[in-house]
Amino acid sequence: MFSAQSFRTSAENLPSPQSAQTDPPRRIIALDGIRGLAALMVLGYHAFYLPLIQTQTGGSTRLVAELAKAGWLGVDLFFVLSGFLITGILLDGKGGKHYFRNFYARRILRIVPLYYAALLILFLCYRGSGSFVLLGCFYLTNFASLFSVPMLFGPLWSLSVEEHFYLLWPGLVRFTSKRMLALIAAGIVIISPVARALAFGSVEVMDIYYFSFFRFDGLAWGALLALSFRSPWWNERNQRWVATACFGCGAAMIACGLPFGILSRERFTGTVLLYTAAQLVFAGMIAAALNARSTSLTKLLSRRLLTWCGDMSYCFYLVHVFCFHAWDWLLVRLGMNVEGMIGTLGNVALRALIGTILSFGIAALSWRYFESPVLRLKKHFAAEAHRTMPQSGIDDSPCVDKAA
Repeated sequence: MFSAQSFRTSAENLPSPQSAQTDPPRRIIALDGIRGLAALMVLGYHAFYLPLIQTQTGGSTRLVAELAKAGWLGVDLFFVLSGFLITGILLDGKGGKHYFRNFYARRILRIVPLYYAALLILFLCYRGSGSFVLLGCFYLTNFASLFSVPMLFGPLWSLSVEEHFYLLWPGLVRFTSKRMLALIAAGIVIISPVARALAFGSVEVMDIYYFSFFRFDGLAWGALLALSFRSPWWNERNQRWVATACFGCGAAMIACGLPFGILSRERFTGTVLLYTAAQLVFAGMIAAALNARSTSLTKLLSRRLLTWCGDMSYCFYLVHVFCFHAWDWLLVRLGMNVEGMIGTLGNVALRALIGTILSFGIAALSWRYFESPVLRLKKHFAAEAHRTMPQSGIDDSPCVDKAA
């Protein structure tokens, strides 16, 4: 069995960019924890906010819903992390003879088997899903509204954004200098909110949320962080400065935007700037996780439960909504009124508990018996160039959405 543990190394052993040219790649366990955190944020949103927001009750039920509401931003956390890791992978393989072949072969091995298994389940178990599944076969679920197809299964949209990024970014990395790549990424983080501003009022708010060209800025922030890590001026002092600056700017944007509705996607300020503010906070978190020394944050993010959630997050992301829907279907088939017996909040909590246990159980089995054997084939597509970026355990995993 492929052992994630075999790749573990302590954060204290992280090589500097200068020594990384000769040292083997090292894993930063805290990055797995960040992935796990993103998965849990999405879980909270789907498990608690979506079912509870439809009720009219207040008190503790409303409080739980509001606490879980921010979970939809887990997808932006993953976008930033993915941009950081994927850009590093591409830069490391840039000098290789089989640059495109290796990258896309490894992407296919990681993404395609589970993704199309999810589409098959969707087609077999969801009535009237044919059109949506067909779009999913071409990674167009985030553009479903353009084809007058309802967003039948939300978790797939962010994978479409990722795939569109994978189509465009490798060529830019291969054929441009690092300086030009940084300018392109900087342009994206500026153009994306401007595009959202111009589209507000004429494009549906959720379409702005889903469409790739409105959402590439999170991936671009991650790319800028990857390029910064590789620059000669990156050291422990500047790493702390980058982390503080990103986190501070993001938090300041949120604080200043509160009177103008920045926390609501239905408001102009929220549509334009909330994603940017959240992405800056997340970029600061990732930069802080790159600290070569052990800190309170890296210790927290390196806890085994959190990193295990990160390891399991791709399959978990794909199946957790299926599990919630299966529970709902079972109760209807059995004619059970659980809500009448234990209340609205109790019913939602029970649904969340059973769905979460089932989802992680499926993910663990998938990892051992399905994903790991497939991922072993990656050894045939190893990059020729030395890797200089730090890794997370499943450094090029596209896992986690999850979406609203």
